[in-house]
Amino acid sequence: MERPNRRAKSGVRASGRSPRPRAGLLAVASALLLLAAACKSSSGPPQGTSSGRVDFGSLPAAPSRAPAVASPLRTEGTKMMGPDGEEVRFLGVNVQGFQFSNDQGSSQPDQCGRTWHEPTITAEQLARLGFNTVRLPIAWANLEPQPPEKGSDGSFVHHWGEDFLKAIDDYVASLQKQHIATILDIAQFQWSSAFRGVNPQNRNCEGFGMPAWLNPNAGQETIADVMCEFMSNKAEPGVPQSPWEGLSDVWKMLGQRYRDQPGVVAADTLNEPFFVQPTCPGLDFAGLFKTVGQAIRDVAPNWLLIFEYRPDKNQAFGLNSPPPFDNEMYEIHVYSPSWDDAQSFMSSGWDQAQQWKMPMLVGEFDGFANASIQGEDWRGMTKDMLDWMKERGISWTLFPAGNKAQAAAGIGRAQPLDQLIQTLQQGF
Repeated sequence: MERPNRRAKSGVRASGRSPRPRAGLLAVASALLLLAAACKSSSGPPQGTSSGRVDFGSLPAAPSRAPAVASPLRTEGTKMMGPDGEEVRFLGVNVQGFQFSNDQGSSQPDQCGRTWHEPTITAEQLARLGFNTVRLPIAWANLEPQPPEKGSDGSFVHHWGEDFLKAIDDYVASLQKQHIATILDIAQFQWSSAFRGVNPQNRNCEGFGMPAWLNPNAGQETIADVMCEFMSNKAEPGVPQSPWEGLSDVWKMLGQRYRDQPGVVAADTLNEPFFVQPTCPGLDFAGLFKTVGQAIRDVAPNWLLIFEYRPDKNQAFGLNSPPPFDNEMYEIHVYSPSWDDAQSFMSSGWDQAQQWKMPMLVGEFDGFANASIQGEDWRGMTKDMLDWMKERGISWTLFPAGNKAQAAAGIGRAQPLDQLIQTLQQGF
């Protein structure tokens, strides 16, 4: 999940690399909600503490809602099909609040205001705006604030964050009442609260998403180091469980908890897993996707499995074939300075999705926020992008601008939220 306002290349961002010792309360700016999300790019606007509220009631209602997405879903080549045999698309937004985390996995703000919180936008408001899907980023750090313990029989005992899960329960249930599908997504930005350097202009607040206890040696490591460890399934000394086994157990818990809720339709296995060098020793994307995908499929067989890719890096990462599952989806994130740039990047992804016979999801894009700051025709670019996706049956979920930090960078003025929503509604 990235929130750029400057991007040299489509779908590309740099990873921060400033480690810090683990001690005391950690920090990163807190943020609002959907349409008021924290910026999440090392080249993006500063991550300030979000304040104020968007008046969602004043936003334009959709002339007609996007067709509902019902469970169970299945895929036929590059098409996603509903239970009645009709082709459907995810047409929605990312809703913010549950992906933010601090060392404690707590809803109490730390020194930078970092904490998880319930989304401010309601399911009723989302329905009024016409969307049929929410991609719901959630933090492993909040799901499991403390490391698991190994029992006498060799199995692992997990201590799940029940307050956090109850908040997710309530929000997912509210979406289901409005016939809005939920995609669960394990999110991370700058890995975890074990690392500083997200934004030197804001007290060097930390990353979020992954548990800080995964990396007790963070003071001697970089984010690139720990991502390499994760992608090669290497646990640090003192961590009781391997990374892939731990993530698999998280997904098993989520699958068992939500598999009987028809509104939860898909698992987005891991947000932006690819910010690691292809030269990382033991790097095994295919192994990670197979391991985690199988863990989800074992407990939630009706869920669509979503795997994120970087089409310009897949060969270097050893990704030469799709994961060995049916009913799976090819995801990319698109943050581009222009439609020409985005189209080139998306076309390469679409070519591979067709080759692998997978529907495609643009899980994050920003409606050409950078172009809006430059005074360019961001609405025309967004309309072209939406038309291009509609012609191909490609799904999308916006990661929108609108928070205090982005407003300070000029995005809020150059890309008014009502205009952004109206433009998206034309793409249903």
